[in-house]
Amino acid sequence: RGTEATVKMMKKAEEKTVPKPAWEQGELLSEMISVERRIAENIVKLFENENTIPFIARYRRDMTGDMSPEDLRKAKDAFETIKSIQAKSTSILKAINKIGKLNTHLERCIVGARSIVELEHLYAPYKAGGKRTKADAARQLGLEPAAMILLEGTDYMALEPLVREDTPGRETIWEVEANISYIIADVISKDKDVLDHLRSLQQNAGNIRIESAMSKTAKSSGKEKTNTKKDTKPENLAQKKGVEEGKYELYYNFSVPVRHVKPHQVLAI
Repeated sequence: RGTEATVKMMKKAEEKTVPKPAWEQGELLSEMISVERRIAENIVKLFENENTIPFIARYRRDMTGDMSPEDLRKAKDAFETIKSIQAKSTSILKAINKIGKLNTHLERCIVGARSIVELEHLYAPYKAGGKRTKADAARQLGLEPAAMILLEGTDYMALEPLVREDTPGRETIWEVEANISYIIADVISKDKDVLDHLRSLQQNAGNIRIESAMSKTAKSSGKEKTNTKKDTKPENLAQKKGVEEGKYELYYNFSVPVRHVKPHQVLAI
């Protein structure tokens, strides 16, 4: 019994040291299923108290804004996803802290993540056996301090002194500049404020459009005469070229709201 009590105390102490997500369950649920924050918080309480969907749909309609059983099932799925995000956040924080790589900035990004995809994106560089990125390689070259000075604008940073002729990746000022840019891009792509802004843009994506037009190269090539060698049939080449051009004709003057674009359209563009 004494051992069990000690284990429980250790678990509680560990839970206190692991930061909680920077959002509330009701807040995130409200975003995920597009309902009022008040209703989302009611739904969280109902599910936490293990109320069933039929019971909630029949007897707790005043708390859910008269949600249908189908809508409640979607809310339940979203609620389970939220719990998975919380658990994943905790496990990632522990894993990165265990290898001594957790810092204040990274911790802030992880606790602010609102999806499994975001968490995986943040965790990828620290995952055992994971693929090493260009930013990781640049950090191994010792260029992170310089990159952070440039990013934060705290001081003037000359790149010439960073050149090391005997160090691959730092042999020229161009290599130094490129590797520093990899680190800066990596930091920006994982910054909590940047991710929050991207989420905001996504929620208001009606004003963002994907547009495409025929490139100048395609236009000029279309005006060129078909190459006529002895063993070449010009009519066959012209037909083939016409088929290729016709295949993408829709995208020569194309515009669509980003929320409505289809995967095959992205590939075609």
